[in-house]
Amino acid sequence: MRLSPEQLSDHLRKKGLAPLYYVMGDEELQSLESLDLIRDYARKQGVGERTLFIVEKNSAAEAEDEAAESGGGFDWNKLRQAAASRSLFSQRQLIEARMRHAAPGANGAAALIEYANHHAAENILLLSSPKIDQRSRTSKWYQALERVGVVIEAKPIKAPQLPAWITRRFAGNNKTIDPDAAALLAQRVEGNLLAAKQEIDKLCLLIDAPRITLQDAMRTVTDSARFDVFDLIESACAGDLERARRMLLGLRNEGVEAIAVFGALMWECRRIQRFCHGVWGGAATESLLREHRIWGARQAVYKRLLRRWNVGEAARLLLHAGRVDRVIKGAATADRWQELETFLFRLGGVRLA
Repeated sequence: MRLSPEQLSDHLRKKGLAPLYYVMGDEELQSLESLDLIRDYARKQGVGERTLFIVEKNSAAEAEDEAAESGGGFDWNKLRQAAASRSLFSQRQLIEARMRHAAPGANGAAALIEYANHHAAENILLLSSPKIDQRSRTSKWYQALERVGVVIEAKPIKAPQLPAWITRRFAGNNKTIDPDAAALLAQRVEGNLLAAKQEIDKLCLLIDAPRITLQDAMRTVTDSARFDVFDLIESACAGDLERARRMLLGLRNEGVEAIAVFGALMWECRRIQRFCHGVWGGAATESLLREHRIWGARQAVYKRLLRRWNVGEAARLLLHAGRVDRVIKGAATADRWQELETFLFRLGGVRLA
């Protein structure tokens, strides 16, 4: 069974504890809250003992290959032994395994399949990991977990859905928030749910009234956005230039050096150039996407770039990059941040002279 983090509480209340839970994904707040909710519910149901395992990687090679045969250097027999042992302090125990990587490897896969097929009724397995790829989702170990237990995927909340998520969080605190206030809060936290939670908790603490207005939010909400260079690049490539401009300003205000921003921009630009020239040279788009390790939503961004660019525009982008480089290094006179902004606009498809 597969659930969203927001469905978990209702599911526990109606269905009780499942024999197995797998919390996976890269959204930190939702992952932490899901794990805490399961642990807390298990304690209330008399699961009095908890065994914790940390499943680490084994080598640098395995860090690049999440399907490594060794299973990450963790002795998965420990899971089998814990599952077979009787609790000393209660009839039931919670066995928690935190995978630091996104796949268990061959030994781990075998142990998880074995557990799913022969789990003891009195034990609960709580497994967690980062987001897994599509190949792992079709694997036997994942399918065994989903068949027997509950899979909760902690996904980032996309910008259009964030105001509604914020509104629901306030409702959980017995407060309402005006739509424009929720939109302001969503804009300020830039998708950072931990920051959003902190702002929501602060507003609930500071505002006694049951309703949060735009004026309340403007007085108390701080700008908690953490602007990442690669998010900036993705926004520019996607054509969201207003967001890219705001993120560039945020990076500048946080004290990030212009040369560091430009270095990351050029790393991505070189990859874009190789991809586009490969397609223009007759290579298959899907093959090049795999070759350059462009996955998920970023594939749509790159395909839009193909429609937006031509060989001439790609060449002009490189010439422009040379000018930005000279300005940043002091070989040409201009405002370096203004040059970076202009370069981002060109990257986003604005045709410049």
